Amino acid sequence: MKYFSIITLFLLIGCESKWEAVDQDGDGLTLADGDCWDSLTDPVPPPGALDHGVTALDISPDSVIDLPYDGIDQNCDGQDDFDQDGDGFIPVQFVGIKTYGVDNSGELAGGDCWDMPTDVVSPSGAEQAALTAADINIGSAVDAFYDGIDQNCDGADDFDQDKDGSIPALYDGIATIDENGDVENTGSAPADDCWDDDGVLPVPNGAVDNSITGAQVNTQSTEDLPYDGIDQNCDGSDDFDQDEDGYVPSLYEGIATTDESGVISGTGALAGGDCWDNPTDDPTSIDMDALNGFADLTAEQVNPVAVDRHYDGINQDCSEESPYEYDVDQDGHDSDQYIRRLEGNVGDDCNDDDNTINPSVAEGIADSLDQNCNGLELCYKD
Repeated sequence: MKYFSIITLFLLIGCESKWEAVDQDGDGLTLADGDCWDSLTDPVPPPGALDHGVTALDISPDSVIDLPYDGIDQNCDGQDDFDQDGDGFIPVQFVGIKTYGVDNSGELAGGDCWDMPTDVVSPSGAEQAALTAADINIGSAVDAFYDGIDQNCDGADDFDQDKDGSIPALYDGIATIDENGDVENTGSAPADDCWDDDGVLPVPNGAVDNSITGAQVNTQSTEDLPYDGIDQNCDGSDDFDQDEDGYVPSLYEGIATTDESGVISGTGALAGGDCWDNPTDDPTSIDMDALNGFADLTAEQVNPVAVDRHYDGINQDCSEESPYEYDVDQDGHDSDQYIRRLEGNVGDDCNDDDNTINPSVAEGIADSLDQNCNGLELCYKD
Protein backbone atom coordinates (compact mmCIF):
# COMPACT_ATOMS: atom_id res chain seq x y z
CA MET A 1 0.00 0.00 0.00
CA LYS A 2 1.32 3.48 -0.84
CA TYR A 3 1.56 6.07 1.93
CA PHE A 4 2.02 9.10 -0.28
CA SER A 5 -0.21 10.94 -2.65
CA ILE A 6 0.88 11.02 -6.26
CA ILE A 7 -0.86 13.17 -8.79
CA THR A 8 -0.45 11.56 -12.18
CA LEU A 9 -1.42 13.42 -15.27
CA PHE A 10 -2.06 11.66 -18.51
CA LEU A 11 -2.34 13.71 -21.65
CA LEU A 12 -4.33 12.64 -24.61
CA ILE A 13 -2.21 13.42 -27.66
CA GLY A 14 -3.96 14.14 -30.94
CA CYS A 15 -6.81 11.81 -31.78
CA GLU A 16 -4.92 8.71 -30.75
CA SER A 17 -6.01 6.81 -27.67
CA LYS A 18 -2.58 7.07 -26.03
CA TRP A 19 -1.77 8.20 -22.48
CA GLU A 20 1.67 9.53 -21.56
CA ALA A 21 3.00 9.61 -17.94
CA VAL A 22 4.26 12.96 -16.73
CA ASP A 23 7.31 13.56 -14.49
CA GLN A 24 5.72 15.48 -11.62
CA ASP A 25 8.82 16.22 -9.50
CA GLY A 26 11.12 17.02 -12.39
CA ASP A 27 13.74 14.40 -11.60
CA GLY A 28 13.58 12.99 -15.12
CA LEU A 29 11.73 9.82 -14.11
CA THR A 30 8.07 8.90 -13.96
CA LEU A 31 6.14 6.16 -12.20
CA ALA A 32 6.55 4.09 -15.35
CA ASP A 33 10.31 4.48 -14.98
CA GLY A 34 10.20 3.15 -11.42
CA ASP A 35 10.14 6.49 -9.58
CA CYS A 36 8.54 5.53 -6.27
CA TRP A 37 7.98 9.16 -5.18
CA ASP A 38 6.89 11.24 -8.15
CA SER A 39 5.29 14.09 -6.23
CA LEU A 40 5.96 17.79 -5.82
CA THR A 41 5.57 17.31 -2.05
CA ASP A 42 8.68 16.35 -0.09
CA PRO A 43 8.36 13.23 2.09
CA VAL A 44 8.05 13.53 5.87
CA PRO A 45 9.68 10.67 7.80
CA PRO A 46 7.26 8.58 9.87
CA PRO A 47 7.21 9.15 13.66
CA GLY A 48 10.24 7.61 15.34
CA ALA A 49 12.36 7.58 12.17
CA LEU A 50 15.38 9.75 11.48
CA ASP A 51 15.05 12.92 9.41
CA HIS A 52 17.84 13.40 6.87
CA GLY A 53 16.02 16.16 5.00
CA VAL A 54 15.43 14.00 1.93
CA THR A 55 13.41 15.77 -0.80
CA ALA A 56 11.23 14.44 -3.60
CA LEU A 57 14.03 15.10 -6.07
CA ASP A 58 16.36 12.85 -4.04
CA ILE A 59 14.13 9.82 -4.53
CA SER A 60 14.55 7.76 -7.68
CA PRO A 61 15.82 4.38 -8.88
CA ASP A 62 18.99 6.17 -9.95
CA SER A 63 19.83 7.31 -6.42
CA VAL A 64 23.21 5.90 -5.40
CA ILE A 65 22.40 6.33 -1.73
CA ASP A 66 19.54 5.39 0.55
CA LEU A 67 20.06 7.12 3.87
CA PRO A 68 19.13 4.70 6.64
CA TYR A 69 16.33 4.68 9.18
CA ASP A 70 14.25 7.57 7.79
CA GLY A 71 11.50 5.30 6.50
CA ILE A 72 11.98 6.61 2.94
CA ASP A 73 12.87 4.21 0.13
CA GLN A 74 15.27 6.68 -1.45
CA ASN A 75 16.59 4.36 -4.15
CA CYS A 76 13.20 2.72 -4.77
CA ASP A 77 14.56 -0.82 -4.25
CA GLY A 78 11.57 -1.89 -2.16
CA GLN A 79 13.66 -2.84 0.87
CA ASP A 80 12.82 -2.19 4.53
CA ASP A 81 14.73 0.99 5.39
CA PHE A 82 15.25 -0.20 8.97
CA ASP A 83 16.97 -3.47 8.06
CA GLN A 84 20.14 -2.19 6.48
CA ASP A 85 22.02 -5.48 6.47
CA GLY A 86 19.04 -7.48 5.23
CA ASP A 87 19.24 -10.10 7.98
CA GLY A 88 15.58 -9.89 8.92
CA PHE A 89 16.15 -8.03 12.20
CA ILE A 90 16.14 -4.30 12.97
CA PRO A 91 17.45 -2.11 15.79
CA VAL A 92 15.02 -2.05 18.71
CA GLN A 93 14.36 1.68 18.47
CA PHE A 94 12.78 1.27 15.03
CA VAL A 95 10.46 -1.66 15.75
CA GLY A 96 7.06 -1.20 14.16
CA ILE A 97 7.98 1.74 11.87
CA LYS A 98 7.05 1.23 8.22
CA THR A 99 9.03 2.29 5.18
CA TYR A 100 6.89 4.38 2.81
CA GLY A 101 5.66 2.34 -0.11
CA VAL A 102 7.25 -0.95 1.01
CA ASP A 103 4.83 -3.78 1.67
CA ASN A 104 5.31 -5.79 4.88
CA SER A 105 7.76 -3.27 6.29
CA GLY A 106 7.41 -2.46 9.98
CA GLU A 107 6.89 -6.12 10.85
CA LEU A 108 10.46 -7.29 11.47
CA ALA A 109 11.65 -8.23 14.95
CA GLY A 110 13.96 -5.94 16.86
CA GLY A 111 17.24 -6.89 18.50
CA ASP A 112 19.79 -6.22 15.78
CA CYS A 113 22.81 -4.72 17.55
CA TRP A 114 24.88 -4.34 14.34
CA ASP A 115 22.63 -3.41 11.43
CA MET A 116 24.71 -1.10 9.26
CA PRO A 117 26.72 -3.11 6.69
CA THR A 118 30.03 -1.65 7.81
CA ASP A 119 33.23 -3.60 8.39
CA VAL A 120 33.07 -5.74 11.53
CA VAL A 121 36.49 -5.58 13.19
CA SER A 122 37.32 -7.31 16.47
CA PRO A 123 38.90 -5.24 19.27
CA SER A 124 42.68 -5.22 19.54
CA GLY A 125 43.90 -8.24 21.50
CA ALA A 126 40.80 -10.32 20.73
CA GLU A 127 40.60 -13.25 18.35
CA GLN A 128 39.84 -11.87 14.91
CA ALA A 129 36.37 -12.63 13.58
CA ALA A 130 35.30 -13.08 9.96
CA LEU A 131 31.81 -11.67 10.42
CA THR A 132 29.53 -9.34 8.53
CA ALA A 133 26.73 -7.21 9.94
CA ALA A 134 24.21 -9.74 8.61
CA ASP A 135 25.77 -12.38 10.89
CA ILE A 136 25.01 -10.29 13.97
CA ASN A 137 21.51 -10.30 15.44
CA ILE A 138 19.43 -11.91 18.18
CA GLY A 139 18.59 -14.75 15.84
CA SER A 140 22.20 -15.88 15.59
CA ALA A 141 22.55 -19.47 16.79
CA VAL A 142 26.25 -18.99 17.49
CA ASP A 143 28.41 -16.45 19.25
CA ALA A 144 32.06 -17.40 18.93
CA PHE A 145 33.86 -16.53 22.15
CA TYR A 146 36.89 -14.28 22.51
CA ASP A 147 36.44 -12.32 19.28
CA GLY A 148 34.92 -9.42 21.19
CA ILE A 149 31.82 -9.25 18.98
CA ASP A 150 28.38 -9.62 20.54
CA GLN A 151 27.18 -11.79 17.68
CA ASN A 152 23.86 -12.84 19.23
CA CYS A 153 23.20 -9.40 20.74
CA ASP A 154 22.64 -10.76 24.26
CA GLY A 155 24.80 -8.09 25.91
CA ALA A 156 27.05 -10.69 27.60
CA ASP A 157 30.81 -10.43 28.00
CA ASP A 158 32.32 -12.30 25.05
CA PHE A 159 35.40 -13.15 27.11
CA ASP A 160 33.53 -14.82 29.96
CA GLN A 161 32.39 -18.05 28.36
CA ASP A 162 31.37 -19.79 31.59
CA LYS A 163 29.68 -16.66 32.97
CA ASP A 164 31.42 -16.84 36.34
CA GLY A 165 32.37 -13.17 36.38
CA SER A 166 36.05 -13.77 35.60
CA ILE A 167 37.90 -13.90 32.28
CA PRO A 168 41.20 -15.40 31.10
CA ALA A 169 44.22 -13.17 31.73
CA LEU A 170 44.91 -13.07 27.99
CA TYR A 171 41.88 -10.82 27.46
CA ASP A 172 42.31 -8.49 30.41
CA GLY A 173 40.64 -5.12 29.86
CA ILE A 174 39.14 -5.90 26.42
CA ALA A 175 35.50 -4.86 26.09
CA THR A 176 32.93 -6.64 23.96
CA ILE A 177 31.57 -4.42 21.20
CA ASP A 178 28.51 -3.99 19.04
CA GLU A 179 27.64 -1.36 16.44
CA ASN A 180 27.37 1.34 19.11
CA GLY A 181 30.76 0.64 20.72
CA ASP A 182 31.56 -1.02 24.04
CA VAL A 183 28.84 -3.24 25.46
CA GLU A 184 27.88 -2.12 28.95
CA ASN A 185 29.61 -3.88 31.88
CA THR A 186 32.24 -5.59 29.74
CA GLY A 187 36.00 -5.07 29.76
CA SER A 188 36.24 -4.75 33.54
CA ALA A 189 35.92 -8.34 34.82
CA PRO A 190 38.81 -9.79 36.87
CA ALA A 191 41.26 -11.44 34.49
CA ASP A 192 42.10 -14.45 36.62
CA ASP A 193 40.03 -17.30 35.23
CA CYS A 194 42.27 -20.29 34.52
CA TRP A 195 39.46 -22.39 33.02
CA ASP A 196 36.71 -20.54 31.12
CA ASP A 197 34.95 -23.50 29.49
CA ASP A 198 31.21 -23.53 30.22
CA GLY A 199 30.82 -27.33 30.39
CA VAL A 200 31.81 -30.12 32.77
CA LEU A 201 35.59 -30.29 32.80
CA PRO A 202 37.60 -33.41 31.95
CA VAL A 203 39.77 -34.87 34.70
CA PRO A 204 43.17 -36.55 34.24
CA ASN A 205 43.21 -40.33 34.05
CA GLY A 206 43.31 -41.77 37.56
CA ALA A 207 41.97 -38.63 39.27
CA VAL A 208 38.68 -38.26 41.14
CA ASP A 209 35.78 -36.96 39.04
CA ASN A 210 33.95 -34.27 41.02
CA SER A 211 31.93 -33.09 37.98
CA ILE A 212 33.42 -29.60 38.17
CA THR A 213 32.23 -27.06 35.58
CA GLY A 214 34.16 -24.13 34.19
CA ALA A 215 31.95 -21.72 36.15
CA GLN A 216 33.31 -23.23 39.39
CA VAL A 217 36.91 -22.51 38.43
CA ASN A 218 38.33 -19.04 39.17
CA THR A 219 40.31 -17.24 41.85
CA GLN A 220 37.11 -16.35 43.70
CA SER A 221 36.38 -20.04 44.32
CA THR A 222 36.27 -20.73 48.06
CA GLU A 223 37.07 -24.39 47.59
CA ASP A 224 39.37 -26.60 45.58
CA LEU A 225 38.06 -30.13 45.73
CA PRO A 226 41.02 -32.49 46.17
CA TYR A 227 42.45 -35.10 43.85
CA ASP A 228 40.45 -34.28 40.70
CA GLY A 229 43.47 -32.73 38.99
CA ILE A 230 41.66 -29.43 38.37
CA ASP A 231 43.09 -26.21 39.75
CA GLN A 232 39.70 -24.98 40.90
CA ASN A 233 40.91 -21.81 42.67
CA CYS A 234 43.57 -21.06 40.04
CA ASP A 235 46.40 -20.87 42.58
CA GLY A 236 48.75 -23.06 40.51
CA SER A 237 49.33 -25.60 43.27
CA ASP A 238 49.46 -29.38 42.92
CA ASP A 239 45.94 -30.73 43.49
CA PHE A 240 47.36 -34.03 44.76
CA ASP A 241 49.52 -32.48 47.49
CA GLN A 242 46.83 -31.02 49.69
CA ASP A 243 49.05 -30.40 52.71
CA GLU A 244 51.84 -28.97 50.52
CA ASP A 245 54.53 -31.07 52.18
CA GLY A 246 56.04 -32.09 48.84
CA TYR A 247 54.59 -35.61 48.79
CA VAL A 248 51.38 -37.06 47.33
CA PRO A 249 49.40 -40.19 48.16
CA SER A 250 50.79 -43.18 46.28
CA LEU A 251 47.43 -43.58 44.51
CA TYR A 252 47.98 -40.30 42.65
CA GLU A 253 51.72 -40.41 42.04
CA GLY A 254 52.56 -39.15 38.54
CA ILE A 255 49.20 -37.43 37.87
CA ALA A 256 49.52 -33.75 36.93
CA THR A 257 47.15 -30.93 37.83
CA THR A 258 45.59 -29.12 34.86
CA ASP A 259 43.93 -25.89 33.87
CA GLU A 260 42.53 -24.81 30.50
CA SER A 261 46.05 -24.32 29.12
CA GLY A 262 47.11 -27.86 29.98
CA VAL A 263 49.46 -29.28 32.60
CA ILE A 264 50.44 -26.86 35.37
CA SER A 265 54.20 -26.59 35.61
CA GLY A 266 55.77 -28.52 38.49
CA THR A 267 52.81 -30.80 39.11
CA GLY A 268 52.75 -34.54 38.55
CA ALA A 269 56.40 -34.90 39.53
CA LEU A 270 56.12 -35.21 43.32
CA ALA A 271 57.01 -38.46 45.05
CA GLY A 272 54.25 -40.63 46.44
CA GLY A 273 53.97 -42.30 49.83
CA ASP A 274 52.14 -39.60 51.79
CA CYS A 275 49.82 -41.46 54.17
CA TRP A 276 48.02 -38.33 55.48
CA ASP A 277 47.73 -35.68 52.79
CA ASN A 278 44.33 -34.06 53.21
CA PRO A 279 44.29 -31.65 56.19
CA THR A 280 40.50 -31.86 56.32
CA ASP A 281 40.53 -35.60 57.09
CA ASP A 282 39.41 -36.53 60.60
CA PRO A 283 42.60 -37.86 62.26
CA THR A 284 40.65 -40.36 64.36
CA SER A 285 39.21 -41.96 61.22
CA ILE A 286 42.65 -42.66 59.76
CA ASP A 287 44.54 -43.52 62.97
CA MET A 288 46.38 -40.23 62.96
CA ASP A 289 45.18 -39.06 66.37
CA ALA A 290 47.95 -38.97 68.96
CA LEU A 291 47.83 -41.45 71.88
CA ASN A 292 49.36 -41.41 75.32
CA GLY A 293 49.07 -37.66 75.89
CA PHE A 294 51.22 -36.61 72.94
CA ALA A 295 50.29 -33.49 70.99
CA ASP A 296 48.36 -34.05 67.77
CA LEU A 297 50.20 -33.73 64.48
CA THR A 298 49.11 -32.00 61.26
CA ALA A 299 48.93 -33.60 57.83
CA GLU A 300 51.97 -31.58 56.77
CA GLN A 301 54.04 -33.26 59.54
CA VAL A 302 53.23 -36.74 58.22
CA ASN A 303 55.15 -37.88 55.13
CA PRO A 304 57.88 -40.32 54.09
CA VAL A 305 60.75 -38.11 55.29
CA ALA A 306 59.31 -37.20 58.68
CA VAL A 307 61.12 -38.38 61.82
CA ASP A 308 58.77 -40.77 63.57
CA ARG A 309 57.89 -39.92 67.16
CA HIS A 310 57.75 -42.99 69.39
CA TYR A 311 54.84 -43.99 71.59
CA ASP A 312 52.25 -41.65 70.02
CA GLY A 313 50.64 -44.34 67.86
CA ILE A 314 51.09 -42.33 64.65
CA ASN A 315 52.96 -43.74 61.69
CA GLN A 316 54.52 -40.35 61.04
CA ASP A 317 57.04 -41.44 58.41
CA CYS A 318 54.39 -43.46 56.53
CA SER A 319 56.48 -46.63 56.58
CA GLU A 320 54.99 -50.00 57.41
CA GLU A 321 54.36 -49.71 61.14
CA SER A 322 57.73 -49.93 62.77
CA PRO A 323 58.21 -52.87 65.14
CA TYR A 324 59.99 -50.38 67.33
CA GLU A 325 57.14 -47.82 67.68
CA TYR A 326 56.79 -48.89 71.33
CA ASP A 327 60.20 -50.61 71.62
CA VAL A 328 62.79 -47.83 71.55
CA ASP A 329 65.64 -49.99 72.83
CA GLN A 330 64.82 -52.63 70.24
CA ASP A 331 65.04 -55.53 72.64
CA GLY A 332 61.86 -57.17 71.40
CA HIS A 333 59.66 -55.95 74.22
CA ASP A 334 57.33 -52.97 74.11
CA SER A 335 57.25 -50.36 76.84
CA ASP A 336 54.87 -50.95 79.69
CA GLN A 337 54.19 -47.21 79.94
CA TYR A 338 52.29 -46.54 76.68
CA ILE A 339 49.06 -47.88 75.18
CA ARG A 340 49.60 -49.62 71.86
CA ARG A 341 47.09 -48.69 69.12
CA LEU A 342 46.56 -52.15 67.65
CA GLU A 343 46.69 -54.18 70.85
CA GLY A 344 44.89 -51.64 73.00
CA ASN A 345 47.18 -52.32 75.97
CA VAL A 346 50.72 -51.71 77.17
CA GLY A 347 53.82 -53.89 76.69
CA ASP A 348 55.98 -55.59 79.32
CA ASP A 349 59.32 -53.74 79.15
CA CYS A 350 59.83 -51.87 82.41
CA ASN A 351 62.77 -49.87 81.01
CA ASP A 352 62.53 -49.19 77.29
CA ASP A 353 65.67 -47.10 77.28
CA ASP A 354 67.92 -50.10 78.14
CA ASN A 355 67.95 -53.24 76.00
CA THR A 356 69.52 -55.23 78.87
CA ILE A 357 66.33 -54.86 80.87
CA ASN A 358 63.24 -56.81 79.74
CA PRO A 359 61.35 -59.97 80.72
CA SER A 360 63.69 -62.16 78.67
CA VAL A 361 66.80 -61.16 80.60
CA ALA A 362 68.12 -63.15 83.57
CA GLU A 363 67.84 -61.26 86.82
CA GLY A 364 71.09 -59.99 88.28
CA ILE A 365 71.96 -60.67 91.93
CA ALA A 366 71.81 -57.86 94.45
CA ASP A 367 72.47 -55.16 91.82
CA SER A 368 69.46 -53.06 92.71
CA LEU A 369 68.07 -53.58 89.20
CA ASP A 370 64.94 -55.40 88.12
CA GLN A 371 66.40 -56.79 84.92
CA ASN A 372 63.54 -59.18 84.12
CA CYS A 373 60.79 -56.66 84.92
CA ASN A 374 59.01 -58.93 87.40
CA GLY A 375 58.97 -56.25 90.05
CA LEU A 376 61.38 -58.13 92.32
CA GLU A 377 65.10 -57.88 93.15
CA LEU A 378 67.15 -61.07 93.50
CA CYS A 379 69.19 -60.56 96.67
CA TYR A 380 71.20 -63.84 96.59
CA LYS A 381 71.35 -67.10 94.70
CA ASP A 382 71.71 -70.51 96.36
